[in-house]
This record gives sequence, structure tokens and C-alpha cells, in this order.
Amino acid sequence: MKRIYYIISALFLAAAVFTGCSKDEIEEKYLDVIESDVDFQASGGTGVISLSTNADRVIASSNEYWLRITSASPEAVEFEVSDHSGEFSRAARISVYGGGITRQIVVSQMGVVFAIGSEDIENGISINPEGGQTEIAYSLNSSSAPKIYIADSWLEADVDESGKIIFSAQTNLSGAARSTTVRIVASWKAVELTVSQDRVPLLETKEFAFDRDAVQEIVNTTQWAASMEWSVSTDASWITVEKTSDGAISLSVSENTSGANRSGEVYMLNAGGDVVETISISQKMWSYNFFLGQWTLNSSDGNV
Repeated sequence: MKRIYYIISALFLAAAVFTGCSKDEIEEKYLDVIESDVDFQASGGTGVISLSTNADRVIASSNEYWLRITSASPEAVEFEVSDHSGEFSRAARISVYGGGITRQIVVSQMGVVFAIGSEDIENGISINPEGGQTEIAYSLNSSSAPKIYIADSWLEADVDESGKIIFSAQTNLSGAARSTTVRIVASWKAVELTVSQDRVPLLETKEFAFDRDAVQEIVNTTQWAASMEWSVSTDASWITVEKTSDGAISLSVSENTSGANRSGEVYMLNAGGDVVETISISQKMWSYNFFLGQWTLNSSDGNV
């Protein structure tokens, strides 16, 4: 009887072992990647790897410092890609472990791509002489805005979030056209272009030609002269100049008794003493009145 008991016990144990093996075969572990974010711009961002698994726990790791795992669960792995400042693309590998299975996902990130219109670079850009703004568009796949370096203080620039660089300048009262070099840097790439601005006219007339006789003349200024401090001078002793109360220039030219044609200049100067406009004056050594003079016509019969 005891032997029968042992036999029956052995049969029950064998059945239990067989049942356990069948259950293990049914619950064979699996770990599959359903979908994943694998391509990133230089600006970086966040990504998700969606999983299908019957593993109770999932672990994920990255082989590059710029790709950081933020969370891992049997449903998904979340990660973060940092901003890239290099020229060339780069790649990182994410390893996902679960249920004794490993899956690897390669994530790629582009290098910095920065571009400005070729016409703007080749031809440069100009700002209205009266002042104002002008803009150029740029494309950049990085989250870091371009940095702008300007050689001269008369020009300012701002970067717009919509992908534009806006240049601005005040009215050009310098008396001459001006230009400056602008260097725009985005990560590893630098672009240079020229920004120019013509001057506004400050005088209505800038050249006079007089005969021998003494003369007085008023030179009117333009509307832009009213917005600046200025004075007037001359390089010729035979020319007298002064600034009138209404913002014009009064010229007095003496009679030319030198026996030769002569020329001189009148200068309009800004508050710093720089010449912003020049009036050229020439005077002849003769005039029709001088040669004609006063004379009487007599005839032989006494009639005039």
C-alpha cells in the first residue's frame, strides 16, 4: 500500500512539472519596438519609443551624452536630444532591455544648416537715406539665434523670431554715403554682407557762378537740416557767409577786382565741426556791364 502511495505521489509531481513547463512556453517573453522618433534637427527636442512587451520592467540607456533618457516603462521610452552646434550630423544608440531581450534604436541629428539669400550677400542691402528699417530672411535649423557683429555704430540689427534679421538706421545727416560690414554667425558658419545708406541732401543749391559784380544770394536748406545743429564757414576772404534766423545761408560776394577769375567754397558743418555740405562758388573777372560802361554815340550831323 505504501508503494502505491509513492507511485501516486510521483504521478502527481510529474503532472505538476509538465503543467509548469507548458505555462512557461505560453508566457515566452517578447519586446518589440512599435515606432520611434529617430531623426532630429540641430535644434534637438524630445522623442518617444513606443513598445510592445510582456516584460514587467524595461530599462533604457544611451551611448552619447547629448541624448538623455528621461523615462522608461513597458509602454514607452522617452528621451531628450540636446542642441547641436556642429557642422556635421551625429548619431546615438539607445539600448532597451526587458524580459531578457535587448532592442537597439539609432537616433540621428543633423548638423547646423544656416543660409541667407545669395543676392543679399553678393549685392548687399541698402537703407533709405531718411532712415528706417530693412530686413532679410534667413533659415536655421538650430534653436540658437544668429549673432550679429556690426563694424559701425550708425547701424543696428535685431533678430526676429520669424526668421528675419531687421536692420535699422537714423537719417543719414553725415553729408556722405556710408556703408559697413555686417558679420552674421550661426554656430560654426559665418556670413558677411554689406549694408549701405546714401545721404540726405541738406542744401537746395550747391553751386553758383557769378560775374565780376558784387552779389548777394540766399541758399535755402532742406527739411532735414532743421533736425541738426550746424554752422557755416568759407575758405575765401571775398565771400561773407552767415546762418540766417530762418535756417538759410546768406552769401555776400564782393566785386572781383583781382584781374583774374576766382573760385571759393562755403562749408556747412555739423555740431562736431565736420563738413556735411559744400557750396562751390566761381566768379569771373569781367561782366557785361564792366565792359560796356557808360558811353555816348555822336553823329556827324549832330543827331544822335
